[in-house]
Order: sequence, then structure tokens, then C-alpha cells
Amino acid sequence: MKKRGVQVEYMVKDDEGHGFGNEENQFDFYGAMEKFLAKHLGGRIGE
Repeated sequence: MKKRGVQVEYMVKDDEGHGFGNEENQFDFYGAMEKFLAKHLGGRIGE
């Protein structure tokens, strides 16, 4: 995606390994993913 000029966010949580098992971290991840998809696919946030 970077080669295509799409700005991406890299998310690292100190208390996680591969993936997000902690519920709070999952909320952070899915929130970031929702914003990314809304921005790049024309979805809606907050409705």
C-alpha cells in the first residue's frame, strides 16, 4: 500500500504479541481499522 501512496498506520501494543488479545487493544485496533476503511472506501464514521 505504501508503494501506491496510501498512508498506513502501524500499531504496536507493549502488552501484546502477534495480534491483539487484550480487549482494550482490540477496541483501539478496530477503531483505527474502521477509520481507515471509511477514509479509503468511502464509509461512514459515527452514524
